[in-house]
Amino acid sequence: MASHGIIAATIDVNFLNGGNFGENDGRAIVHLEHLKQFRTWNGTAAHPLHGKVDLTRILIVGHSRGGEAVGHASLFNRLASIGAVVLDGLPPFALGPYRFD
Repeated sequence: MASHGIIAATIDVNFLNGGNFGENDGRAIVHLEHLKQFRTWNGTAAHPLHGKVDLTRILIVGHSRGGEAVGHASLFNRLASIGAVVLDGLPPFALGPYRFD
């Protein structure tokens, strides 16, 4: 795929398995946060992907629970903010806005 200009990434979120409430929301956020990282790399002059990621041509796909999460990601992508999150005792930070095309 790379020889055709396609960047593909697989995201392992098996740690979210278990039927917990909000599991697919979590999967969606992980997808969007990965896209956000690609956006950062694309805009960082020193990074090998600088200027090479066409952020207007993004596709998210998933299988089973990941497929359900794609719908959630589509909704979250349009929100101004998802809310504050605290990780490992760090100060809270807001997720979103993502606003990918």
